[in-house]
Amino acid sequence: MSNIKISSKHTLIKINPLTIIIVFLSLIFGRFNYIFIHYIIALFHEICHVLIAKIFKIKVNSISFLPFGFYAKMDELEKEKPMRQLLVIIMGPLSFFPVWLILNILRLNFIISSYTYDFAFTSALTVMLFNLIPLYPLDGARAIEIIVAIKLDEYKTRIIRVIISIISLMFLTYYCLKESQFIVLIFLFISVIYEIIFFRKNYILFLLKRLCEKNTRSLKIIRDYKIYRYRKCKLIKNNTAIEEPEIIRRIITNKKKIQINGDNSISLLVMIFAIG
Repeated sequence: MSNIKISSKHTLIKINPLTIIIVFLSLIFGRFNYIFIHYIIALFHEICHVLIAKIFKIKVNSISFLPFGFYAKMDELEKEKPMRQLLVIIMGPLSFFPVWLILNILRLNFIISSYTYDFAFTSALTVMLFNLIPLYPLDGARAIEIIVAIKLDEYKTRIIRVIISIISLMFLTYYCLKESQFIVLIFLFISVIYEIIFFRKNYILFLLKRLCEKNTRSLKIIRDYKIYRYRKCKLIKNNTAIEEPEIIRRIITNKKKIQINGDNSISLLVMIFAIG
């Protein structure tokens, strides 16, 4: 099933068909109030991402209305400085605190009942904690990835992202099965499987995008065929300087495997998962 698309002046709104089914079923079974509260909180979470992005003049390509909440796609975010990226990412989970404040004001003024307050508070807390899970593409994993990419090259960063996601999934599987959160578990499994299957393809796509863009980042001298996300790379090898575009071309076209020197165990793990 394809998404329902609604075009606005600047941003494309996408509605997942499964979301419509969930809303319809909630109306039938008298659970719409709970679904509505959850979606309002999830929307506020995503709006906080978007507001910070707008402050930094980062284009929001689309906002998807998914069964679990909302997702704002920002293709230009990865071109920003690490601190700006972090601020955009962490502002989503931090939305819990203004929501908590608003809920307390509403309860103290008897606008909402204690029961509604408890449910909304639990929903807001769940949205925050769920998004802080270090499993890509959730906010927790994206924040860790940004920090790691400051020091490590792009290939290593992506390996660490996959490994952390796999470890997180292992722990969450037990919890989801215990709490009968099967839909959440399926979503998490699909996310990790996607990362594994398309690992190499996504890395090559990153390199191709990097090759096409104008790189104004600060220069980093390297000794091997690597690309750093937040630096412009120049390879010095055998007293010869190789500029970044040529480094990228050689990585892509070289028949040798893209390796991580000194990290054979990690490289082997990803090679096992990332074949194809």
